[in-house]
Amino acid sequence: MFRHADARLRWRWRWCSIAAMQLSRRAIVASTAMLAAAPALAKRVAFAPATIRAEGTTPQFRAALEALTQRARAEIEAWGWPAITLCLTGPNGQVGVASVGFSNRDSRTPVTPAHLFHIGSISKSFVAAALLRLSDMGRIDLDRPLLEIAPDYPLEDRRVTVAHVLDHAAGFPGNSPPFANIPGGKLWSAWEPGSRFSYSNTGYDLLGLLVARISGLPFGEAMESLLLRPLGMTATKPTIQIIDRALFAGGYTPLRFELPYFPGDPL
Repeated sequence: MFRHADARLRWRWRWCSIAAMQLSRRAIVASTAMLAAAPALAKRVAFAPATIRAEGTTPQFRAALEALTQRARAEIEAWGWPAITLCLTGPNGQVGVASVGFSNRDSRTPVTPAHLFHIGSISKSFVAAALLRLSDMGRIDLDRPLLEIAPDYPLEDRRVTVAHVLDHAAGFPGNSPPFANIPGGKLWSAWEPGSRFSYSNTGYDLLGLLVARISGLPFGEAMESLLLRPLGMTATKPTIQIIDRALFAGGYTPLRFELPYFPGDPL
């Protein structure tokens, strides 16, 4: 056990060193492949099951989807990931979906196209698209100062526009509560709005509230009305709710956050 732990420490040091050094792409790829192949460390998962749906597609399209599915299976087996779902679109409206791996690795439940995945900050693009639709409808001016639209928002800088927040250029903090639970608490702008980019979850929290305010609907209903139904995304859920939990793909993260992820690490 001591030798195994010592070897693991050396490999981790090597992994960190590779990440820090300026190496060629070929060297990085070769090193990654070597790490993935180390038998004592890269713990392979069982052959990942796959579900493929590509009704009404051409043989060439189906072959491309199957090739992507095999690549996904290889990635899962090399890195120890639980599952991947991918979608391929092509000419003439062809669509195919493939799900590879396990939604729950303990119960060996295969992931399917019906499983829901949490998309995290990809939801920002949905919020932005909803505001663009509201702008096209003439219901909001994106270049107008935010405090003129929502005077109760706790902002210090009256120059901040909706577009600034959409572009992560308002100078807002990254993860502060949009409405601080302290008397007089306000969001500050760290620099002149529009002059710099700085990623802000806080800003998009405000924009989600703005979508609900401008549309006159609860956020989830607003997103369904403005985006999901018009796009035919009937299987997408706009908010995370307990009632849908049975549909969620299992969530996994590395057990040791303080260390770089290594193929086969426990999740």
